[in-house]
Amino acid sequence: MPIDIEKVATQLGVDADMVFGRLYYDLEKKYGYEKGDGHRVVLFTPVAGKDSMCVNFPLLASVVADLRGQRLKFSIVTWIALVSLLVSFASLFVVVLSTLGNSR
Repeated sequence: MPIDIEKVATQLGVDADMVFGRLYYDLEKKYGYEKGDGHRVVLFTPVAGKDSMCVNFPLLASVVADLRGQRLKFSIVTWIALVSLLVSFASLFVVVLSTLGNSR
């Protein structure tokens, strides 16, 4: 599916070269893959037949969904860690208060 890199860059508030570089040099290398029969499945290609600046939309949607799932897992683990830290501090506070109360 052809994309308008200039429009995407404007919506993101960055330079078009940054969007191109991120797609071509980073995400393509990370998520493009080679099938068993030797054919390469690309995430982004500057030229696809008569079209230019094309993304493999089903693969891109899959990558975005996976990244969102990873972010959700990270958020849940972070919140659990913060809650456990708060419980630890509360327990420490209670122990310190009870120790100070017993020493009087």
